[in-house]
Amino acid sequence: MLSYRHSFHAGNHADVLKHTVQSLIIESLKEKENLFYI
Repeated sequence: MLSYRHSFHAGNHADVLKHTVQSLIIESLKEKENLFYI
């Protein structure tokens, strides 16, 4: 079984990239006239 230690994995480069991409997608969706659901 794999163990996940949040304190070790949180804040690594993949996390930073993931949150950057998520922010860009949300900002792009907010510019559209149609509603979007999360």
